[in-house]
Parts: sequence; structure tokens; C-alpha cells
Amino acid sequence: MALPEPKPKMEHQLRLIKKYPNRRLYDTKTSSYITLADVKQMVLKQEEFQVVDAKSGDDLTRAILLQIILEEESGGMPLFSSELLSQLIRTTRAPRRSSGRSS
Repeated sequence: MALPEPKPKMEHQLRLIKKYPNRRLYDTKTSSYITLADVKQMVLKQEEFQVVDAKSGDDLTRAILLQIILEEESGGMPLFSSELLSQLIRTTRAPRRSSGRSS
């Protein structure tokens, strides 16, 4: 007699947040509007999510994460030193080498 096959594990579904033109964020999982503070909590809980423009479908996740960092920085609780921010700008502006070319 054959043993029953184990049930496949449910894949962790990406949480979808829609951003509307009125700047409101809508969590499709909870069917409710949320704030940037709620999104920050998702990050802290290591929940996977994606923020998309409700009209165009463009991915806005990076912009929302940067907005959270900016609010933290301007709210009196800096996350980064000026030196670190300067280094980050220098690093991201450095010329990038193409991986497929040889000189």
C-alpha cells in the first residue's frame, strides 16, 4: 500500500499594496487603507510586499521605501550619518562596468 504524497507547502504570497493618485495606500490582503508606518512595520516583520501604482501598474516599492527612510531622517531620528550618505551617493554615481565587454 502506497503512502499518501505530502501536500505541497503553500508558497508565501507577495502582499500587494496599491497606491492611488490621492497618495493613499491600499492593502489588498486586508482590504483596507494603510499608512507608511504600516508599510514600515511590514519591513520590520520581514513581510514580502510590492507597491504598485493603481492606475498604471508601475512598481513603486523602491520609492515608498525611500519615502519611509526620508521621513525617518527628517523626523529627528536619523538612520544614516552624513558621511555614510555622501559615500552612498559617490558609490551609486560611480561608472558601472559592463559585464559582457572586455577592454
